[in-house]
Amino acid sequence: MTAKLDALVAATPATRERVVDLLRVASLGVVVLWHWSLSITQWNAAGALTMPNPSATCPAAGP
Repeated sequence: MTAKLDALVAATPATRERVVDLLRVASLGVVVLWHWSLSITQWNAAGALTMPNPSATCPAAGP
């Protein structure tokens, strides 16, 4: 695994901004987690965390 990673690092141009790459990955992670945790999960009446299907309650959002 380390040899593969070293080969990728060596193949990357020296002019590439690795900090920008890190920020891109972090921002994608934030978007995925934000959408998953805040728009899909919710507490039901029994107090359990559930993930209902939003297309069942909003037919216009479904196929």
